[in-house]
Amino acid sequence: MEKINKYLDLLSLGRNIENICKNEDEKLWKEVFSAKFECLLLIYKLKEVSPSYLVKELGIAKSNIANICRTLEDKKEIYRMVADDDRRVIFYGVTTKGKIKVESYLKKIDEIFERKLDKENEELLGSSLRNLLSILYLARGER
Repeated sequence: MEKINKYLDLLSLGRNIENICKNEDEKLWKEVFSAKFECLLLIYKLKEVSPSYLVKELGIAKSNIANICRTLEDKKEIYRMVADDDRRVIFYGVTTKGKIKVESYLKKIDEIFERKLDKENEELLGSSLRNLLSILYLARGER
């Protein structure tokens, strides 16, 4: 029973975080809680990333990553770089347009959570999420 409660708590955490955003700005919620934005955000964070790293990190099939990246390229939010020595090796980087989008959305999310949480609880939530994620990364065999 304890394991079921832990699992339900974990699902509830994700759902509650999403609902805070959804209740404030449904359009933002649809954008931010999508695989496409998560992919863009990871590329933004890492500056340069390979498709295989995106597959591994996001847990999304290679064909879906290819489709997501193609869409982001078409929207001019990311660009594709091909290695000089091997045209099969590609990396993605974020464009100025993609950077502006990420920073704008993150600012809006910050504003939502600042309205909903006082500073102390916002910091507690952030540190708790980082701790939880580090535990989950260790469970996946990562450091």
